[in-house]
Amino acid sequence: MKANTRYALIGLALAIFATGALAVDPFASSDDLAKVEAEERRLWDEANEFDDIMRRSGQLYHDQAFVDYLQGIAERLYPELKGHVRIRMLKSPILNAFALPNGSIYLNQGLVSRFQNEAQLATVVGHEIAHFQLRHSYRQRSLLKNTLLLRAVVQMLGVPSQADIVFSSSMFGYSRELESEADELGYQKVAAAGYDVTETPKVFQHLIRETKTAEVRERIYLFSSHPKLQDRVDNYKKLSKDAPDDGTRNTEEYVQRIGVIRLTNIQNELSMGRAKHVLLALCDPESLDEYPPEIHYYLGEAYRQRGAMGDDISSEFAYLDAVREAPNFAPSYRALGIIYLKDGAYAEAEAHFARYLELAPDAADLAYVVHYLRLAREKQGKS
Repeated sequence: MKANTRYALIGLALAIFATGALAVDPFASSDDLAKVEAEERRLWDEANEFDDIMRRSGQLYHDQAFVDYLQGIAERLYPELKGHVRIRMLKSPILNAFALPNGSIYLNQGLVSRFQNEAQLATVVGHEIAHFQLRHSYRQRSLLKNTLLLRAVVQMLGVPSQADIVFSSSMFGYSRELESEADELGYQKVAAAGYDVTETPKVFQHLIRETKTAEVRERIYLFSSHPKLQDRVDNYKKLSKDAPDDGTRNTEEYVQRIGVIRLTNIQNELSMGRAKHVLLALCDPESLDEYPPEIHYYLGEAYRQRGAMGDDISSEFAYLDAVREAPNFAPSYRALGIIYLKDGAYAEAEAHFARYLELAPDAADLAYVVHYLRLAREKQGKS
């Protein structure tokens, strides 16, 4: 099926969400959670199946300390749901988060990597758990029963579960009415937990920038859709109007906890050819300070991969910054060695290849670098 036809069908399917939803009371306590009706329980069973699939997929992030940190934020926001909400992080660099009907909340690594502080993270966690507490999956599912079009769309996308669970979760987003409800409850929870609510609109303002470089396929996701993002910005601006900025941000702790995750996400994005996304994430010089010092090497790789006019010079400068900031990080020397070899600066190429081999004597590309080193020496008349 052609791409334009596929996305036209997706757009038609998503339009269903604008028509309203079943009215049910939100979960207020564990007693409510124990009394769900059979139809809603079936959604929970399907969500449990989805959780099992994701556990077996190898796509879950397993650093227990960070997972516990995420879980702690969820329980700070919704103490009444402790034990009924489970936060999980996927290794995907795509900007997305979604809630399942059983209280499983999924955050993508790419999304978490974009936040600047804990208050921003709490905004999205609060929004997603609100979907669960307000039972939006069950309410929205009433619109989607027996919808063959939706099931066809799921099959086209290769989503590993039934259509009901996918389209009754926030993986594909909710109607404007339900999203606004989640904004309001999520905001109240962020404020009650003592976070700086002036940070709440910033989450989505950052993500709007990202949609400008997103691939078309990514736009089907909740946090990659510009109109939905603008709604979030407008709602949170209205809610936080005139609010003081004296709440908690936990910026330093967040930056410390997220450092390795951010770097890993940058590596993943480059491996997927997403150089524009990397450059967008790192375009602010101040943002580089939030990464480990070897981030300059990956900035150079992003410029090299993009290959636009002037990117060759930008990549060289970034590699030089990496050598200065992380002098024992071997890949920067290899990258500079290749640049100097191509430019005919053979002495500089020799020095950088030799330093690379000194720092990485067991490198996987050892034979290639030894060849480059020999070539640089031969060009200088050395044996």
